[in-house]
Amino acid sequence: MSNILSFQLPLRRELPNVYGSLDYREQVAIYKRIDRLLALSGVETTLLNSVINTRSGPITDKLVNRILHALRSVILMRLSGLDFREFSCRLADSALYQWFTFCGEFGLCKPSSKSSLQRYVDWFDQKELSDAIHELILQASAQDAGVRLGELNESLALDDVFADCTCVKANIHFPTDWVLLVDAVKTLMQSILLIRGKGLRHRMPDPEHFLNRANKLAIAMSASRRGKNARRKRKQTLRALKKLNKHVLSHAETYRELLDKDWEKTEWTRKQTEQVLKRMDNVIEQLPSAIHQAHERIIGGRKVDNADKILSLYEKDVHVIVRGKSGAEVEFGNKLYVTEQRDGIVLDWDLFKEEVPSDSGLVKESVERIKDCLGQYPQSYVTDRGFASKRNTTYLQEKGIKDGMCARDPMELRERMKDLWYKGAQKRRGSTEGRIGVFKNVFLRKVMKEKGFKNREQALVWSVLAHNLWVLARMSLADEAEREKAAERKAA
Repeated sequence: MSNILSFQLPLRRELPNVYGSLDYREQVAIYKRIDRLLALSGVETTLLNSVINTRSGPITDKLVNRILHALRSVILMRLSGLDFREFSCRLADSALYQWFTFCGEFGLCKPSSKSSLQRYVDWFDQKELSDAIHELILQASAQDAGVRLGELNESLALDDVFADCTCVKANIHFPTDWVLLVDAVKTLMQSILLIRGKGLRHRMPDPEHFLNRANKLAIAMSASRRGKNARRKRKQTLRALKKLNKHVLSHAETYRELLDKDWEKTEWTRKQTEQVLKRMDNVIEQLPSAIHQAHERIIGGRKVDNADKILSLYEKDVHVIVRGKSGAEVEFGNKLYVTEQRDGIVLDWDLFKEEVPSDSGLVKESVERIKDCLGQYPQSYVTDRGFASKRNTTYLQEKGIKDGMCARDPMELRERMKDLWYKGAQKRRGSTEGRIGVFKNVFLRKVMKEKGFKNREQALVWSVLAHNLWVLARMSLADEAEREKAAERKAA
């Protein structure tokens, strides 16, 4: 395995002196501290090595600096909450962003495009990123102040952990059954327009006719919710929409075969052709099931099991998650499990693809992961009542871990709240809700726009890394300010 022993970092211009903007100066301080954390922890070098070892050819300063720029760009994207396009624009005009990502030299700047930024995310292995997160935590929790990361006054406490679950919403519209059929018509007809534009044609009506017809039926379906005979009108409109979809499906299958057979007659490469074929196949395969689902629910008036529902033609790995909360009775996406320690550092996380497991079934697996990654069991495990069960209580007792799970039985809860430690743990657990809110709304950008579960999972790990660096930087700055105040008091 090759290692990067030394390399020449690109020169960085000094940041301009800015007065009067406290928020900006605080942001500069945090980014400078994160820059220091990345360098001192060795995480940056480790991740650079992980990418270098997957590449062939000589290791040049230019290659290393580009990987370094890629790493810092993705971290900064998660910190700022910007998407690829917005970040590319901001990188072009922000001296701070250029400084952090080693982008500008001697007045010249060539910011990465949105496409390059998207590729940077996949340069780094997900396991390597997870190991880097745990390495940061272990260094910050070191008892020896001389080797402790971040110049913290006290080592990071790993004794108490606080766990909770939430829903990461999918980037889909509300999954109305008949809307899926409208989506299918639009996707297939737009694909056919692309194919016809490259010179491959088969006898059929103008594709725009089908798009206009789908829009009119969508308007009619929306309008049929009100007025006399609403239910009968909805059924009539759905039957017309089903007929349209079957007609569209027939033409789509014909054009799909035509493109697969005669793609060399177009200007596309085979790879570009495969992309169009993949898009069409995705809808063609699901359309019969989507038609059946709409028929069962609207015409038949019968329920469809959540496990059999198609929520989106474009995101298969999303689920119906019953939240039972005000304004969010039901959400659509993936279940996210997060565990934090007392200072807000995320210790463990899991995004579920195939299923929506119960909260109580996550405890043992999470505690064992924490033990494997951090080398020790926590001293206490604190959650809401959704995690509580006799099996989990027995497991925690066997491992010598304090049971801080909120009791389901009100009488038992009232009795346990007499214990000062338990009462304090439950009070602190409320902050975990706020932590998840910050993590979702800022670092995950409220709705994860990445397509496909694999890409959402990768974005989650990047978000955890950026979040933990941000928390450590804030803690380090607060401890430094406290030391300076103590020194001033001592000098006075």
